[in-house]
Amino acid sequence: MELSQHVFNKLREFIYKTSAISLSDKKKALVQSRLSKRINQLKIKGFSEYYKYVTDSANHEEIHIMMDFISTNVTSFFREAAHWEYLRTNIDYLNHVLEERGRVRIWSAACSSGQEPYTISMFLKDEFKHGQRDGDVKILATDISNQILKEAMRGEYLEKDMTGLSKRQLDIYFSPKPKGEKKYFAVNQKIKKMVTFRQFNLTRGDFSIFSNTTFDIIFCRNVMIYFDAPTKQRLMEEYYKVLAPRGLLFLGHSESIPRALYTKFKAVQPSIYMKI
Repeated sequence: MELSQHVFNKLREFIYKTSAISLSDKKKALVQSRLSKRINQLKIKGFSEYYKYVTDSANHEEIHIMMDFISTNVTSFFREAAHWEYLRTNIDYLNHVLEERGRVRIWSAACSSGQEPYTISMFLKDEFKHGQRDGDVKILATDISNQILKEAMRGEYLEKDMTGLSKRQLDIYFSPKPKGEKKYFAVNQKIKKMVTFRQFNLTRGDFSIFSNTTFDIIFCRNVMIYFDAPTKQRLMEEYYKVLAPRGLLFLGHSESIPRALYTKFKAVQPSIYMKI
């Protein structure tokens, strides 16, 4: 099944319009390979017909399904260990926030299948003892895809997905859940109850819904690699608005703040920034 340059151009223009994901010509083979699987699932004739299908307003949810196919939802528990070590050694920041504001708010801004927000929950249970006893600590987890959010809310993971967790964490925060020949682990309610899942488009969504909210920490890791420079800058400006004073922003290890925002954020460690 071949993807013509003409149809690829139409698809990537539509993708950029709806999600701000920017696809270069180098991504044509990847798009062809991944969307071929979806086209086969739908039993339609080819990419031209698929373009008509996905742009039909009656198939709105297909946009999010398409994004799942073309983006790489690679995630794991306690990914990027340096971030968790930084928080562990700077846990007084959260203690100060709790004492000053009486609550802690954390946003996992591209939560994918849920490992990141559940990792945050486990970290807080293990390290933020003061917050456990007295605090109002909540985690918002958002993603563009309703399909991936359903997986995240289910909170069930194959045995091979449990890397990064200690035996203690596995025993305390998960319950074995066999399904046929496969062994799953389900996240316990003590972890789930800290997280609220919502659908939100980071590039097209209405950030005014956060007008009465400030976040003390935002995780937005390995997301900006899909965006062009203007989109990255707009997104970082929105984060700046909703971050509390001295709030922390965690990016992917290969990502950085746009140069134009150096006066608004201070780099405290590679891929970790503080609102000035």
